[in-house]
Amino acid sequence: MNMTRKQRFIDTLEGKETDKIPVFDFLSSKKLFEHITGCVPTDYLASDIMKATIALNLDAAFIPYGGFAGYSLELPENLKNKKMRDDQYMDEWGTVYQSSGVSWPADAPVGFPVATRKDLDGFRVPDAHAPGRLDGVLEAIAMNEDHQAAILGGVNGPFTSAMLAMGLTNMSYSVEDDPELIPELMRKVNGFLIPAAEIMIKAGVDGIFIADDLGYKNTCFFRPDYMRKHILPEIERLARRVKELGSYALLHSCGNVDALLPDLVEMSLDAIHPIQQTAGMDLKEVKRDYGDKICIIGNVDSTNILPNGTVEDVKAATLECMKTGGKGGRFVLASDSDLRDDMPLENMLCMIETALNNNDFAQYNHVVLGWKKT
Repeated sequence: MNMTRKQRFIDTLEGKETDKIPVFDFLSSKKLFEHITGCVPTDYLASDIMKATIALNLDAAFIPYGGFAGYSLELPENLKNKKMRDDQYMDEWGTVYQSSGVSWPADAPVGFPVATRKDLDGFRVPDAHAPGRLDGVLEAIAMNEDHQAAILGGVNGPFTSAMLAMGLTNMSYSVEDDPELIPELMRKVNGFLIPAAEIMIKAGVDGIFIADDLGYKNTCFFRPDYMRKHILPEIERLARRVKELGSYALLHSCGNVDALLPDLVEMSLDAIHPIQQTAGMDLKEVKRDYGDKICIIGNVDSTNILPNGTVEDVKAATLECMKTGGKGGRFVLASDSDLRDDMPLENMLCMIETALNNNDFAQYNHVVLGWKKT
C-alpha cells in the first residue's frame, strides 16, 4: 500500500487501514526551526512550519489562522498587536499579553476586556474576513504541493477564546455568580471562529484543529456538569459546522479531561489530542474505551521524557505509544503537548525519527478488545 501523507492522515481519522501510523506535532521550538531553516524565527510563520513539516517528513501541519491568541504572526498592519509598553501588547480582541521570551510563540495574558456582564455587552469580536488573515494558510497550501501532507487550519476553541477575553479568575467567579455569562461570551466568539473555519475550508485545508484546553493537571477547569451544560455545546456548534462543510474537526485539549471523554467522543469530532500523560490521561485506557469512536493523537511525554530524558528514553517512550495506540488504527503519533525549546533538539528529532523508522503498520494493526474496525 503506497499512500500520500494526506491520505494516510485522513484515512486514520476515518478509522480505515493505512500503511503506517501518521506522525505529527505542534511545532513551537525556535531551536527546531533554526536547525531546519538556519535562522532563528521571531514571528510564527507558516513558511517555517511548512519547511519543518517537509524536512521532518511529517504527515500533517498545523497552520493557525491570522489573529490566533496573540501569536506574533507576520500580519498586515490592520491585524497587528498594539504595543502597550516594551514588554506588553494588546491584541485585536482587547487582551493584554506580557512578553516573557520563554513561552514562544504565545505569551501570558495579563489583562482582559471582559470581567462582568456589562463588559460583555460592549465586547465585539474581530472581523474574521479581514484582509491578510488567510495569507499563512494559502502559503502553506502552496508549499505543500509536492509534500502532500494534511493541512490543518488552526483556531482557538470558543472556551479558550472566552478565557483569553475574561481570564480564568473572572470565569471561575462567574460560574457561581452568573453561570450564563461564559456561554454567552462563547457564542459571541464563535461569531469569529465559525467564519474563520469556513474561510479556511473553502481555501482548501483538510481539517480544522480546535485548540481548547479544558482541564488542569488533575481535573476539568470547572464542574463536569457545568461544562457539559454550558461549555461543550459551543464547541460542538463549531465542530458541527466544520463537519457540515465536509471537513474534519480535531480537538486539542491539554489537561485531564477524563470526566468529559464520554461526551467528547459523541460530539462532531474526528480526533482528540494530546492525551496528556502528566495530567493523568492513560493512553491504554482511552484506546480501550474510545478507540472505536474517535482518532487519538499523542501521547509521548512532553513534561518529563522529552525535556529531561535520554534519547534512549525518548525512543522507548515513542515505541510504547505506537504499540499501545496503534492497535486497530485510529492513532497518530505525537507528543502529549507540543515540541518546544525546553526540549533538547536531539530528543525532538529522536521521537520523530523513531516513529518514522519503526513504522510498519502490520505490527500494530490487530484488533484490541472492544475495538471494531469501521
